Amino acid sequence: GPAMATRGMRRRIAGTLALCLLAAPLLPAQKKYKKLKSDRTTDIRKARVAGTELSFIDSGRGVPVVLVHGSASDYRIWMSQIRPLAARYRVIAYSRRYHTPNPWHGNGSDYSAALHAGDLVALLQSLKLGPAHLVGHSSGGTIALLVARDHPELVRSVVVMEPGLPGLLSGE
Repeated sequence: GPAMATRGMRRRIAGTLALCLLAAPLLPAQKKYKKLKSDRTTDIRKARVAGTELSFIDSGRGVPVVLVHGSASDYRIWMSQIRPLAARYRVIAYSRRYHTPNPWHGNGSDYSAALHAGDLVALLQSLKLGPAHLVGHSSGGTIALLVARDHPELVRSVVVMEPGLPGLLSGE
C-alpha cells in the first residue's frame, strides 16, 4: 500500500544520497578542472533541447543519475563524483542554459528556475533518461525539486544539497 511505497522511496533516496556523499568530496577545487585529461568519462557531448544547446558528460551504464549544478558553477563541479558513480550508474552531468560552455542566446533576462526545470525535462526526454535519480546542488536542487513535482514520471528519486526553497518560508 501507500506506506510500503513511502518506505521504498525513502530507501532509494537514502541509498542515492549515501552514494553521492561517499563517492568523493562534494566540491572539487577549481584548479582540479584543468588537470583532468579528456577520456571517455569526460568527453563533452551536446544536446539541442528547448531552443538551446546543453553540454553534458554521459558516463557509465545502468539507472541514470542526473547531476544538476547550482548558479555559480557548471557541469565541472561534479567531476570528482562522475567516475565513482559511473561504476554503478549512467551518470549525466550537464551545464544549464547560460552556463559554461553553452552558447548564449538572448540577454539572460529569462534566467529562472522554471526555465531551467523545463530544460531539464527536455533533456531527460531527449536522452530517454526517465525515470532518473536527480541530484541537485543549490539552485540545481530547486530545479530538481520542480521537475519531481511537475513530472514525477521522469523521476526515480531526488537528492538535494542546499536548495533554495523560498516558497517553504513564505507558505506558498
